[in-house]
Amino acid sequence: MELENLIIIRNGEQALIRKALDQWIALYSKQFKCDMEFKIYRNSIDHVVIEIDRHIENEFFYYLINYLQYPEGLEHDYTVMGYLTATEKNILQGKKLLVYMSEQATEYDNVYVVTSEDETFLIDFGGRVRETNENMGYELPNLENLILLATISIERNIHIEKNERNKVSGKLKRFILLVFLTLFALIVVNTIKFEAEELLNYHAIIGLAVCICLFTDYKLLQSNKLYLGALILSIIIFTYGHWLSEVHSNQSNVSIVLIGNSLPLCLLMIQKPLRFIFLKTFKREPVVDKPAPTFLDAMYIIILLLSTLFIPALYFS
Repeated sequence: MELENLIIIRNGEQALIRKALDQWIALYSKQFKCDMEFKIYRNSIDHVVIEIDRHIENEFFYYLINYLQYPEGLEHDYTVMGYLTATEKNILQGKKLLVYMSEQATEYDNVYVVTSEDETFLIDFGGRVRETNENMGYELPNLENLILLATISIERNIHIEKNERNKVSGKLKRFILLVFLTLFALIVVNTIKFEAEELLNYHAIIGLAVCICLFTDYKLLQSNKLYLGALILSIIIFTYGHWLSEVHSNQSNVSIVLIGNSLPLCLLMIQKPLRFIFLKTFKREPVVDKPAPTFLDAMYIIILLLSTLFIPALYFS
């Protein structure tokens, strides 16, 4: 076996490592440009060895090292090291690297590498490379008497394309349902003769409900066309809410309808650039789920949620 695209995990349980690997594949497999294969071995001194497909890009290899060392929701006491040849166009290009996570690290969105000449560098997930004073030497792993435990194949084929089309169809159906329910609610609220204060409250609730639907259905907003549709719907809600506030400006709760009906629009205005920054920085889509799959996703959720709630509240209060 060549010393290329290998990960060595010391003192790790196979089931735990497999679970961490499966979690990482679930997060990143959609971004693979071709079929991938992962082979899991155990060597003569009971270390787990993962042989990764030769087509994997350096950045995904770094992400995997980082994730295996810090798997979301899994506790362990193993250590992770990886071996590859740098192909990215920087000062490390063409060098044999040992990739690891430093015990002295204070930030976790990076990896450390040591070259076969014992030069140490830090590579952050923004692509920057800088030399460090880490006291780490390049060492060769034990690859004797490897026993194959499992093979994981990731296929990027026509079936995946069909699944993607089905997902797009599902998103469209959910968006149409959201538009229908929103318009139905607006018609019902304006048909029934409520007092002005109640009318404003109900319109604020509609705006809040639409905001919650868009916030939780984050995959819908990954489609540019559906994002545009959601933006148009949000502008309609905001415009009508603003008109209501003008008509009933003497009501004490007029700020409620302004805040409630601006929430969907505010969410979309913040989500677009925030998602763009996340994609450019971490090379993947943010995941809005409960619980958040990673610390990065949790921070994305917190920033998006707090900004959406506080900006309208501060502006219209």
